[in-house]
Amino acid sequence: MNIHRRALLRVGAAGGGAFAAPGVVLARNQAVAPPDPPETVRRWPAGAPGGEGVSVVPIVPERSTDPSYRDRYAQYTTDPLMTV
Repeated sequence: MNIHRRALLRVGAAGGGAFAAPGVVLARNQAVAPPDPPETVRRWPAGAPGGEGVSVVPIVPERSTDPSYRDRYAQYTTDPLMTV
């Protein structure tokens, strides 16, 4: 059996979307970002070492303008935590 490379590429291009993972398709169709994770893990429950007397105000700016995608970062944090 002799398969030409161009014929194989045409078949792949025509049916490539059929092999996409269903979860990926659902994620693209969501209109709103998923809710915030319910659990947080504090890195230092008693406070960060050397953070005594620091008086900054932590902020978490949202950089994304798309409501289905969150792009946030923590700035001026005095209580490092991880959301799970």
